[in-house]
Amino acid sequence: MAITDRIAPALMTFTDASEAAGLDWRTIKAGVQSGAIPTVKFGKRQLIPREAFMRIIAGDSASE
Repeated sequence: MAITDRIAPALMTFTDASEAAGLDWRTIKAGVQSGAIPTVKFGKRQLIPREAFMRIIAGDSASE
């Protein structure tokens, strides 16, 4: 097993985030557009930092 198989990527696509949260990707997109979900630009792609997103869906108020 390669190390990349054991470690989750630091950045998530909107689809990855929607699957992790059990939400539609359009809900994730709306959260990004409202500023509730942070993103970073990686080339032309807009990606979601995994650690921050997981804190948000866990309801950690320290992330706000």
